[in-house]
Formats: sequence, structure tokens, C-alpha cells
Amino acid sequence: MLGAAPAHAVDPDRLRSDAGCVWRTEEDRAKQIQTCTFDSESLGREVSVQVRPSDKKAGEDEHGIYFLDGLGSNPEFSTWTQPEAGIDAYGAGSNLVLPVGGAGEWSTDWQKPPTGQSVAPKWGSFVGEELPTYLKSNFDVETSNNAIVGVSMSAGPAMIIAFDNPEVFRVVRSYSGYFPTDNPLGWMAIPSIQKQRADIENGETAMWGKPQSPGNRWADNDVMNRIGEVGETGQTVIVSTGTGIPTTFELQEAGALFQRELDADPSAGPELVQKAVTALALGIGLEAGAFASTGLLQSTVDQLGLPIKFKYRNGGHNWYAWGAESEDDAREVERALESEGQRPSSKASPVSESAGTPKSVGALKTPVTKEAPAMKVERPVPNLLQPSTWRLPWAPR
Repeated sequence: MLGAAPAHAVDPDRLRSDAGCVWRTEEDRAKQIQTCTFDSESLGREVSVQVRPSDKKAGEDEHGIYFLDGLGSNPEFSTWTQPEAGIDAYGAGSNLVLPVGGAGEWSTDWQKPPTGQSVAPKWGSFVGEELPTYLKSNFDVETSNNAIVGVSMSAGPAMIIAFDNPEVFRVVRSYSGYFPTDNPLGWMAIPSIQKQRADIENGETAMWGKPQSPGNRWADNDVMNRIGEVGETGQTVIVSTGTGIPTTFELQEAGALFQRELDADPSAGPELVQKAVTALALGIGLEAGAFASTGLLQSTVDQLGLPIKFKYRNGGHNWYAWGAESEDDAREVERALESEGQRPSSKASPVSESAGTPKSVGALKTPVTKEAPAMKVERPVPNLLQPSTWRLPWAPR
């Protein structure tokens, strides 16, 4: 039985080689991040997950913080392990869990195999069911009261996975997401992005089924359509986005990167300039889209009276922006997990019911919020130059 297993997470330096784990690099070893590879039934293939175990004593509660990758996920390591992402800010008492791979697969359950694959990956099932069982067996991480974090492509799916598994994930942290997907823009944009960035040609029909056709799951995976469930589950949800306006810090870091690449190859100057300008413009556009999407979500949340926290800041769509406040973000997630652990047993719906019968945005006329913490919605950045005075039209009064 899983509950009878010996305590594993006492020594974060101990490699779980019997669970398929290795030290991928010496740097990872110094940071106590092991890369664990095993066969996944949900994905129909071998998968790697990076884990930084906690240093808690035997018998103490072990909870995990799961970090889902964005569109540009790497097949060898989680991009959350980059220094800019700032996961080092999380305390040693937290188990950090970082699934690897899945570029363009949207961290979701597919109905049919993506282009070039023979099996339909079930990322939602993997993260919400299979992975917690693996972590319990090998790292003593509990299968309840965990946190899940999504960024960009995975920001919305992180919420959906949490809604489908409300006992497993009590805290959700979302960065720069795109939440209304079941609409003409979503039907066109998501498959187009998958094709351009991940060579997935059949995303429109293979992922959630053809839009508006019988059996399609676009509505089930639309955060706007599911957000009302928080009123019943009482989960802690924190959402943030940038305005798209780059900060001085981002520009300085981008400039330093440009200079390093130019020093390495002076002849590549014109190409590097074009690359930098393109990246800057893309980052502004993507974050502006996330900014608008988050505003729409907050408007719906305000109508339902849900205690969900929204945070706005200047910044583009990049790791420099997402990691700029990593210390505060880490403390916030850890405090939320601690608070969840002190609550009475949750009355959240079972996974099967939550996954099969998503609530529409209008489903909760009088949401049940007595189990949810009263969270003050932070004001968005003011006017773009003076962040203390500007209010967005959808900010609560």
C-alpha cells in the first residue's frame, strides 16, 4: 500500500534511482533536482519529470507544487529550471514537480493522436492522477492538497486540471494565460499556434474534437465556462498577467543577452538585431493578448462574486517578467498551501463528476464561498508610467 511506504523525502540529496531518476547535470545535482523517467500509461510513451524533493522530517506532511511548461517546452528538461524562472525562491520544505516535454500539446487530454504520434496523450490524466500516485510511492508527496502552476500555454490547462481534480490541487497559480477558448478565435488560433510552433497539423480536430461537433470538448476546456466551479470547491486561485509594456529590467536583460551573443559571433550582428526586434514585438503582442484575456476572466469572476485574486503588472511575455517577483510569488503559493492544509476536509466534487459535468459561467448564481479565503483583488498597474494610480475598467470598485 502507498500509505505504508517508508519516508523518502527526508534526504533531498538521495537519488531515487530505483524510480528511474538520475542527476541530469552537475548543476541539477547541486540544486537537488533529479530527472525521473518512466513509462506513462496516460501518455502512451516514456515521460520525464524533474523533482526537487523537500527536506522535511519523516512523518511530516509532504505536498507538491507542480509546474507545467509553456509552448516552448524542452524534451530534456523543464524550462522552469532556467535561472530566470526563479523556482529557487521556493523553500526547502516544498516538493517541486516539473513535468518535461509535450511541446504544443496544450497540457490536456487529446481525443486522437497529434501529428506524428500513434497514441493520444492524456496530459490531464497524467498530471492529475498518474503522476500523484508515482510521487506518493517514490517521494512521499501526498495525493491531496497540492498546488499547480501554469504559464502561457499551460496557464488555462493548469486551471482545468485543478477543476477536474479539486482534491489533488487546492491551489492554482496562473501566469499570462488565454482563458476563453471555445469561440471562433480559439478554434483558429490554437491549431495555428500548434502548427507553427510544434508541427502539429491536426490540432483543431485531434485535441478536443472538431469545434461544435458532437462529442467535442472545447467547452469543457474553456476556463471561462468552468471558473464557476471554484464557488463549490473553495480552491485558492491566483491569476496574473503583464500589460505587454516591457520593463526596464527586461530590456536590460535582453540587451545583456544580445551583447553576449554578439561577442560570441560579431558577424551575426544584423541577424541578432532582427531576432531581438522580432522577439520583443512577439512578447508585447502575446502579453497584450493575455492581458485582455485576463481582464475578461476577471469580469466573469466579479459577476459570480468569486474570491479569486488577480495581479497586473507591466511586462512582456517572457521568463524575465514571470520570474521578476518570484520571491513574493513563492511565499504566496506556500502560504496558500499551508492555509489549505489547516482547513476542514474539502467538500469538493469527485474528479469524475467535475470532469464530466463542467459548470457554465452562469451556473452559480449564489456561489458557495464560506470555505474559500477572502482574498483582496490587487489593483492593476495604474497608468503605464505610474503603477499606483491607474485602474482598469474591469477592476472591482
